[in-house]
Amino acid sequence: MLGAALMSAWARDLTRAAALCAGFSVVGLMALHNWVFGEVFVPFGANAAIPEVLVAPPRVYAQALLELAHLDLRGEAIARVFRHLYFALLGPMQKHGFVVLGLAEVAIVIRVAVRRQSLHWDRLLALAALAGFFIMLFYTNTPRYHLLTWLLAAIVSAVWLNDEALPWLRQTRLGQRWEEHFLVLEASRPWHWIKQRMPAR
Repeated sequence: MLGAALMSAWARDLTRAAALCAGFSVVGLMALHNWVFGEVFVPFGANAAIPEVLVAPPRVYAQALLELAHLDLRGEAIARVFRHLYFALLGPMQKHGFVVLGLAEVAIVIRVAVRRQSLHWDRLLALAALAGFFIMLFYTNTPRYHLLTWLLAAIVSAVWLNDEALPWLRQTRLGQRWEEHFLVLEASRPWHWIKQRMPAR
């Protein structure tokens, strides 16, 4: 949200920047809740460092690198990191079949973030998703903790499919044969009919 507000201010759209700040100022109610019910001023939460939440702290990754340097592939830290990353890639559904999809989404988000042709807003969403993935490296894989990260990754993936993957696929022989298939042509008729009747921008 900070990035969106800064981009709006940079574009001299101060009305949008002010609306973003005002609309998301309600996050301050969390601090008010903690003050009223807990009698302590905590802006967001005080559970960031407890072992039940911070299940893979940075020291575990350092230990895993040390074990890897000693070629101790069966080390406790390596197993702990591998297990944590595996379950992180299962996504909010926590299904084993989503590991490949999780890896693909991480790769797509990185691609959009570093691609020069990406729009500024697309890159901002990709960077926000990457920040969420960075948090996933350390914290518990409770689905509700990372649902926003996977939602941002899905949006970025949809943009990448539309802007890069599908145009490339249409240039291949397989893509051309697919678009010329009679089932695809019949299925696209309603969409073409709608596009013809949509007013021009």
